Amino acid sequence: SHFYFPAGYDSLCAFTARAVPGITALLKQRLFTDIEKDINIILYPSTDQLYETNIGASGLRNYTLPTVVLKGNRVLVAYDGSYERLKAHLSEALARSIWEEQFDNGIGQQLKSTVLNDKIPLWCKEGMISYFANGWAITQEDQLRRSFEEQRFSDWYDVIHHQPLLSGVAFCYYLTRQYYPQAASQLYQQLKKKKDLQRAIRLITKKNLQQTLDDCYRFYLQRFQKGTVQPGPVDSMRIAIKHPKGILKTMEVSADRTNMAY
Repeated sequence: SHFYFPAGYDSLCAFTARAVPGITALLKQRLFTDIEKDINIILYPSTDQLYETNIGASGLRNYTLPTVVLKGNRVLVAYDGSYERLKAHLSEALARSIWEEQFDNGIGQQLKSTVLNDKIPLWCKEGMISYFANGWAITQEDQLRRSFEEQRFSDWYDVIHHQPLLSGVAFCYYLTRQYYPQAASQLYQQLKKKKDLQRAIRLITKKNLQQTLDDCYRFYLQRFQKGTVQPGPVDSMRIAIKHPKGILKTMEVSADRTNMAY
C-alpha cells in the first residue's frame, strides 16, 4: 500500500501501516477475494480536513465520446481522536473499495453500461460492507435490542425502514448463525455473479427472500425475548478476566448468569 499524510503525523501513518496487513488478510478471508491493486490510503488528521478537501471527489464530465473512467483505488480515512475507531473506519473503507471494484469499476461493466448495485438494495449492500469490515459487535446487538423494545416492529421491513444499515449487518449475522459461518460470504459471491438478491438468497437458504426475512425477524424477536430478565449483582459471581492488564470499560452478564461479555 501507499500512504499519504500531512507532515508531522508519522505516528498516525505508522499505526495505519501496521493495521492494513491484518485488515486485508481478514477481508480476503471473508470475501474470498484477492485485492488486485495496491491501495493508496490518504490519511487526514481530522474529519474537518477530510470534508473540506476535494481530493477524490472530482472527475471528468461532459464526455464527447464513449469513455471509460478508471475511478482508481484511493481510500480516504480521517482520524477523529480514537485509534480504535480509525481502525474500524479503515477496515470499512477498504471493504468498500473492494466492493466497488468488484461491482462498479470494471472496464467491461462500464462499456456494457451495467451496474450490479442496481440489483442489490442499499440496506443489504451497506450492511454487508459493514459486516465484512467489522463483524457483528455487541454494541450493535444492544442497539438492535433497544429498537425492538422501543419500536415494536411487526416484520423485518420495519427494521429496514427504521435502521437500514443496522438491519443489513444483523441480516448477515443471522445468515452465519442460522445456516453456516460462510453464508454471508457466499451471498456476496452470488451477487457478484450478477444474481439479484432474491435469487442469491434462494441459493443460500433454499427459501425465497420473504421467507428468509420473516425467519430473520423471528430469530431476533426470540433472541431478545430470552434476555428480558435483569441480572443480579455481579460481585457475587466468580469472574475470570482473560486480559487482566486491560481496561474493563463495560460488562454485561447474561440472564441465567452463566456468560459474561466485556
